[in-house]
Amino acid sequence: MQFTCSASNLINGLQIVTKALAVRTPNPILEGVLIETDDDALVLTCSDERITIVTRIDAQITHHGRGVVPGKLFNEIVRRLPEGDVTITMNDRFGFNIRSAASRTNIAGQDADLFPRLPQMDNEREISLPQDMLRDMIQKTEFAIAAEDMREVLTGCLLEISGGDVNMVALDGYRLAMRKAKCSDVLEKFSAIIPGRAVGDIGKLLSGDENAFAQLSFGGNKLHIKLDRTEIFVILVEGEYVNYRQILPKSFATRVVLDLEPFRRCVDRASLIAREGNNNLLMLRISGGENPLDATAVHPESYPIAEGLLTLCGCTLADIGTDKMKELPTLAEKMGYKALAAQLSAGEPTIRDIIAELQKPGRDPRESLPPTVLRSDVLEMKDLKPEMELTGTVRNVVDFGAFVDIGVHEDGLVHISQIGEKYVKHPSEVLKVGDIVRVKVLEVDQKRGRISLTMRGVKQPAQL
Repeated sequence: MQFTCSASNLINGLQIVTKALAVRTPNPILEGVLIETDDDALVLTCSDERITIVTRIDAQITHHGRGVVPGKLFNEIVRRLPEGDVTITMNDRFGFNIRSAASRTNIAGQDADLFPRLPQMDNEREISLPQDMLRDMIQKTEFAIAAEDMREVLTGCLLEISGGDVNMVALDGYRLAMRKAKCSDVLEKFSAIIPGRAVGDIGKLLSGDENAFAQLSFGGNKLHIKLDRTEIFVILVEGEYVNYRQILPKSFATRVVLDLEPFRRCVDRASLIAREGNNNLLMLRISGGENPLDATAVHPESYPIAEGLLTLCGCTLADIGTDKMKELPTLAEKMGYKALAAQLSAGEPTIRDIIAELQKPGRDPRESLPPTVLRSDVLEMKDLKPEMELTGTVRNVVDFGAFVDIGVHEDGLVHISQIGEKYVKHPSEVLKVGDIVRVKVLEVDQKRGRISLTMRGVKQPAQL
């Protein structure tokens, strides 16, 4: 086998097919890329037996043949080739010679007959969907696919088609994402569960061109997708998907209409502070809602407890925000927190927390933080100088350090290595939000809006 093609086309082709390249497989041949010649095209194939991707690239074929090259190594070699054409030759012993400009590389390949054949489709049902529509559906649902679950169906994405309606649903037990679309050309009725990994790979290969279509063929437990020069074969997840329609709420306690982009940006900024694990929640508070509890920090799941608590204490929802709420702790003390907790089937700490929140509806948690102690000569970033000492307030503690408000418009970062003289495993061991600290300026990058601070060698207030 011998062929010549452009290095850029070969790189692009490998980027497509290696999405299905197997890793740590008991079948070593699946760690390779199958290379075949076909008229004036080169056919590349990768498979992990659950998903198979085939793509074609333009090439000048001198001698026809087929062989398998080590996928990861071949990909790295091609990526480092100079621009221009590359000529690849395979001998009778499946040895590959790669030539490009002054570069010469030899690698050992394997017999193509060892590579699994393409999946065979039986009793196919074909539909055609716009690629941009399918791509958008995947982008808006794949995040809710379960990474791991004893129920295998939840590790996939449900595609439903019925009478021109196309639905894609993903559910991981905590959240549900559903995207609906219309496609008048599709009148078939059927559904399939596409594996989560395949969903992401398919989405990356779809075009955003509104005139491009994807041909989907369903047969048995397989899905075959035809794009322009690429084909994807997927083994579908077998089983019955969760009846998600029963999960969808029939009514809502609160409904809000807002501009999408400003809301998206707010969530994006707030999510930077959320950590992995149990402390990864964002609080959405709605003011001006019909339910007065919406203006408090009481979680909606605890609304029934809060309403019951008010009733037992002789109060109503209308009393929230009035002076009557000041009497709530006294009323609760008279009735006894233990008795209230028993009647409401809640813990005493929960009862106390709800009472505290009912007394301060609409409170901004940031108001409880102490004000930053400002220097009259430091008002903007340009006023900061290296070695300058300042007093500031810790506004946020993260894994890599703490952000400190020093009175200019940007918070400065004290990296974990600059928090103290001794080793600190996590900044929260030393600092918490609201702490008053003394810091020294290390560096100011006005162009990027970054301030580097240190607490090392700086005498701290008594509380630290």
